[in-house]
Amino acid sequence: MEQLWTKNKTRGVNTKEYIILHHTGTKENTTKGNINACINWKVSFHYLVNEYWEVFKFNNHDDILRHCDPSSWMWRSPMNPHSIGIETIWPLSDWWFTPIQKKSVDSLIKKIMSEENIPPSNLLRHADIAPKRKRDVSPTFYAPLSWQQYQQSFISSQLINMTQDEIKLFIEWEIKTNSYFHKLLDKQKKVAPDKLSFIQDAQRWLEITNTALRLLIK
Repeated sequence: MEQLWTKNKTRGVNTKEYIILHHTGTKENTTKGNINACINWKVSFHYLVNEYWEVFKFNNHDDILRHCDPSSWMWRSPMNPHSIGIETIWPLSDWWFTPIQKKSVDSLIKKIMSEENIPPSNLLRHADIAPKRKRDVSPTFYAPLSWQQYQQSFISSQLINMTQDEIKLFIEWEIKTNSYFHKLLDKQKKVAPDKLSFIQDAQRWLEITNTALRLLIK
């Protein structure tokens, strides 16, 4: 992994609660072109993974980089101050990511989740947090899995390095949070049924955590 630096950041400290997965959209869709974009353009990201196995890291996780603004998720808006951005170079020639690239991204996601204690339910696509203007990451990246299946694939890997006490705390946290969101969702439907985006976000989050709980309790 090569360490690089960009001054293209926002003041403050990143809370590092989410991982946002992107694919590149620059005209010069090359490693060099995307590195140049991160350093010299108005956008920036924490990681760039090219079509081979190479990973380039920009700055530190604590830095607020500019990879997903404007955006929102649940009560968070914008998402830059709360997330780590991963850019994958999208090979536009054939629309498919390379197997070694996908494995490299999977390993990177596991590493970040372990370092920052980020749950699989907080792995999101750029399209999730900016649905009206973004469509990345392409479904070809996680095919043949659905996005929810892809998220859930990281649950077991996250538990491998946990002690029994840590797993117990994780389950208790998931149950409390799940219960909280059920109450919040019911209230939101009664008070502001017109806010469908929030309700859809909450419902999708509950589906993910319910699946996680079933796997953990088995």
